[in-house]
Amino acid sequence: MAHHIVTSSRAHFPSLLISRRFLSTTCLRQSGHNKWSKIKHGKALQDAQKSALYNRVGSEITSATRLGGSADPEVNVSLQLVLAKAKKLGVPKDNVEAALKRASGQDSKESMQEVTYEALGPGGVPCIIECMTDNSTRTVMRVKEMLNRFGGRLADVKYLFVEKAVFRVEPKDGQTFDEIFELALEGGAEDVVPTEEGDEIEITAPPNLFHALNTLLAPRTNLSSSEVMQIPINPPEEPLSDETEKLMETLEQKLEEHADCVRLWRAA
Repeated sequence: MAHHIVTSSRAHFPSLLISRRFLSTTCLRQSGHNKWSKIKHGKALQDAQKSALYNRVGSEITSATRLGGSADPEVNVSLQLVLAKAKKLGVPKDNVEAALKRASGQDSKESMQEVTYEALGPGGVPCIIECMTDNSTRTVMRVKEMLNRFGGRLADVKYLFVEKAVFRVEPKDGQTFDEIFELALEGGAEDVVPTEEGDEIEITAPPNLFHALNTLLAPRTNLSSSEVMQIPINPPEEPLSDETEKLMETLEQKLEEHADCVRLWRAA
């Protein structure tokens, strides 16, 4: 079956068996769409939408706690960033504390685990769906139901993606791109590029360097985000048809409403 469970041992990532590229400032290819990173603005959230948002952020807190190996934000940079996001979005303190409690194992009745599902979405779009759940049987049934509803299915697609640690930083006052470039090189980065918006710098590295680079970058830059991403190896040059894109967006919205689902990575 095309899904597997990832337990807390994932805190240490294996090295990838890929050729290392020279560090460059050339633009990266489109690196997969993480719809969970796009926060809707300009419209008040309804109660149901707020609940779904709080649940998702709670899952991200749990995931960041396990990924960073600690529920203490003083020593877990990823958790620091997620907690800052939760505060900005107005997630209630009780929700945050409950997520931290689940992640640290203090609440044995709600032991959470990371589960990853590989799938083909509408139009055969390869997808990787990451979830946090206390009941993997329930979660896989719901994921299958949503995929079937929009013409998708579980399938082996992981070989179409490569796992990377990706960081976004803003220069500190007086700090130059070249200084951040050299700092990233010191930490083992593979790519350092300005973002399309031009106000941040994106740094890409092997996933086994995630913790080391977090520790290196946090005090010496304005680190705005850090995560391990699933990046398509050969993304298509042509965009999806309007019909397929609409189906994918609807599927993503339904998965977004599903509290167990934390991230969806897609290759087109």
